[in-house]
Amino acid sequence: MIQFILNSFTFKGIFANKDAKGGIVFIYFLIILFATSFPLNVQIIQNNGWDELNTVTYAWKEDVPSWIPDDLPNDVVFSSNGMMMPIEDTYIYQSVYNESFYTLVINPVDRTPQAGESIHTEEGIKTLDENGEVVLKQYEKTIVLCKDKVIYYYEDDEFVKGDYSNIKDPINLSSLKGLDQHEAASIFLSMIDGCFSPYMVLSNVLISTLTQLLLNIILVFMISGIFMLVKVNYQRITNYGENVKIIISSMTIPTLISFVIGIIGIMEITAFSVVLFQLITPLLALGAIYKGSGIKTSSTKYVA
Repeated sequence: MIQFILNSFTFKGIFANKDAKGGIVFIYFLIILFATSFPLNVQIIQNNGWDELNTVTYAWKEDVPSWIPDDLPNDVVFSSNGMMMPIEDTYIYQSVYNESFYTLVINPVDRTPQAGESIHTEEGIKTLDENGEVVLKQYEKTIVLCKDKVIYYYEDDEFVKGDYSNIKDPINLSSLKGLDQHEAASIFLSMIDGCFSPYMVLSNVLISTLTQLLLNIILVFMISGIFMLVKVNYQRITNYGENVKIIISSMTIPTLISFVIGIIGIMEITAFSVVLFQLITPLLALGAIYKGSGIKTSSTKYVA
């Protein structure tokens, strides 16, 4: 492995890596994958995920409900310590988006329902049947704001739990009512999304890494096929498998450049580093085939 890496900094070395064992090349390809994904993944973690692409409040951000902010309860404060409210009451809000109902429950009830009563609890809507037995209707597309946690039910019996630990500055719902509706909605809904940031970050990192993996695989196999057309003095120098190894070896220098650019932390430069990676890799591989093979191109001399 060490020799494979050292060879990847010269044309002759890259060309020599065509004879490396497949297992070493595969492991090195994975190392390249994690190195190229690392800078963007760091930024994803620092930004708590791609907020606009992965959010539990997407429907309300697309179409702000009329109950935000004026109908929200007064003097309810959200902080890293949890939700605090002066009056023990439960608030239910609903809206429709793309023909689906979305529900927000603030301060769910923690007791058994009485006859003829329907209550919203952490687990769902509870009622009593004719025999006095509790009947639970599972939430769907519902966000439940409890005092110490936040629960998002996206399907029947499918949910994720978050908490308020990511809230930096306390948010008082009363203070939102003096703001523009969209500004108030942005603050309130972003606070809710932030409660689920660990799940967002994990899914975004996985999506980013898998996307990078797919792009690298396409790049390797596509260029390897194109390089089957490369000949020196009308001779085919490498076969398809050898081209794959040469291209993976050629990813070393572009990966280092992309890694350094990404560590700088500027998103625009990080995005441009992907273009550099895809441009420099095939150029280095092509140079390795021509220069590394040691075959001199023939020339024709014309005498007048």
